[in-house]
Amino acid sequence: MVQGIVLGGFMGTGKSTVGRVLAQHTGWPWVDTDDRLEATFGPCGEQFQHVGEPTFRDREHEVLRQVLETLPAVISTGGGVWPAPRNRQLIEQAPVFGVVLTASWDEIVKRVGRGASRPLFDHNAQALHRRRAASYRVADLCVDTTDRSPEDVAQEILRCLP
Repeated sequence: MVQGIVLGGFMGTGKSTVGRVLAQHTGWPWVDTDDRLEATFGPCGEQFQHVGEPTFRDREHEVLRQVLETLPAVISTGGGVWPAPRNRQLIEQAPVFGVVLTASWDEIVKRVGRGASRPLFDHNAQALHRRRAASYRVADLCVDTTDRSPEDVAQEILRCLP
């Protein structure tokens, strides 16, 4: 039986917003892994600068592992969680429904904005988006959020829950 929903996808696809809506509908607590990381280690951008991406990714993996031990929950993950095979393995082994949210590149730029304070949203962000695309297709469900309300996206996810 499913005891949680894990939302993955590129930055700006609506993981946190849709996660909050899903939590309201399911009654499960909502957890954002980036919020947990920042509460423990400081802003993600600063972590990238001070300890580097490999250490940041190790921390991200550990936070995901800890959060999956607290089910039931709706879990919104950072954009780099889903592409990492070790994280997908944790998700696949947990009693959760894995959902990747996608959006068009224009929609992501509109939501995130140029020059945003996200560590990897720079002039190489579109190439990163393309590189991660294949890993984002490996999920129980993929939902395009372009031009859709968070409520509409949440309702689609809820209809597809096993």
